[in-house]
Amino acid sequence: MRDLFYLDNMLVPKVITFFYWALLFAAVASGLGTMLAGGFIWGLLVITGGMLAARVWSELIIVLFKINEALQEIRTK
Repeated sequence: MRDLFYLDNMLVPKVITFFYWALLFAAVASGLGTMLAGGFIWGLLVITGGMLAARVWSELIIVLFKINEALQEIRTK
């Protein structure tokens, strides 16, 4: 309970995983919708680009939190 009130542990990295999977689902659903609308190649591009963008976005956010963790370790030494 102390960690929650004093912000010793970060909650957002755990939430990022949920958003990553939601973005993957959205990319696939959007790509399939584009395919069904008649744009097969565009649908594949939407799926591929969406999945890649979701991965890059998630990794960049996680890297920021990893940097924070490393700086916290350095500070405590």
